[in-house]
Amino acid sequence: MTLPPNAGPDIESLKALDEAIAIARPDFPDLTKSANNPHFKSSYAPLETVLDCVVKPLTAQGVSISTVGTLVGERFYFCTTLTHKSGGWRCSYFPVVDPAPQKVGGCETYAQRYNICGMLAITGGADDDGNTASGLSAKAQNGKAPSKPAARTPEMTNW
Repeated sequence: MTLPPNAGPDIESLKALDEAIAIARPDFPDLTKSANNPHFKSSYAPLETVLDCVVKPLTAQGVSISTVGTLVGERFYFCTTLTHKSGGWRCSYFPVVDPAPQKVGGCETYAQRYNICGMLAITGGADDDGNTASGLSAKAQNGKAPSKPAARTPEMTNW
């Protein structure tokens, strides 16, 4: 079974959604990793921080965010949807691996955070190309310490 489409309902309303997001993006404050995960010895931006960053600028442009759990075939997903007042929408699906109720509850905030950040192309700091998640460090990969990320330019904040 395949997932439902992730955008709709027509090209004009989808274009209006994308334009609204592009207008809202410069008003997103920097997303900071303010929470710590002691298990992985890493930091992350919690859902509350992500929402604080994006809800007000998106709402000002007529864009809302919602997340619902949905069953697709035999698999449960969290579907986060950005909806524009024109009727345009775009969504992202995050699979739930373990259907135990406590694990589903824990997965919900994780899914929302990843779906929202993915659809809006925002991150909580420097991108290490997945090295931390895969157990690699930049130093282990190329033998030298990682360089400082480039400064953000105005062109990088707009689509």
